[in-house]
Amino acid sequence: MQAPDSTDDLAAKAEELDREEARLKKERAALAKKRKSAVVLEEDGTVIQPDEDEEWPHDTLEFADETWEVRKPKTQAIVMFSINSSKNAPQEVQTNATFKLLRNHMSEASYDRLTERMMDPDDAKGEFTPQMMGDLMAKIATIGTSRPIQPSRNSAK
Repeated sequence: MQAPDSTDDLAAKAEELDREEARLKKERAALAKKRKSAVVLEEDGTVIQPDEDEEWPHDTLEFADETWEVRKPKTQAIVMFSINSSKNAPQEVQTNATFKLLRNHMSEASYDRLTERMMDPDDAKGEFTPQMMGDLMAKIATIGTSRPIQPSRNSAK
């Protein structure tokens, strides 16, 4: 049978665990700060809130009388969105693809504002339609490109 640890050994282990817990807490806070749109949880399930005063480190775009905080999607995100939103994909897959792209490429504040605008029947800025959401997604998808999101004048000829 193994002899019980001494009080000094237990105290040293407790200090080591405290240091490790502090290190992990710092890492979680840094992750929450880095990805404002991510939900990062403490071990007990408490949400770590990023610093609200910190400026959004990505792009912004103007649309529907709002300034939206967005991130430029990587090519693979656009490819997966295209695959999952094709007319052959089940409706649930299409819907999930739409909201996943928005959730991952908008700040938490902008995503919350989009949700409010979509669901508020008394939106003071006017109805935010599904067509407008599609237009917003097109603008997010083409951030940093010279690709137009509307047909050119010559394309109708």
